[in-house]
Amino acid sequence: MGVSTDMLAAFTKVAELASVSAAAQELGLPKSVVSKRIAQLEHLVQATLFSRSTRRIALTSAGVIYLDFARSAL
Repeated sequence: MGVSTDMLAAFTKVAELASVSAAAQELGLPKSVVSKRIAQLEHLVQATLFSRSTRRIALTSAGVIYLDFARSAL
């Protein structure tokens, strides 16, 4: 399985909104689906793209670099 446009769309939306919940709502998907797509993407690219805590989510340095790729790919 390779990287899908669904994974890239979820990743870019979470990065833009800095929220999995807000991204899920805007994409019209359950939060669990968005989280799963992000986890799958991180597994495939073998990098942590987001730094997560209970209250916030932010791009890692690898995530910042990958965001440019994802935007151009979409």
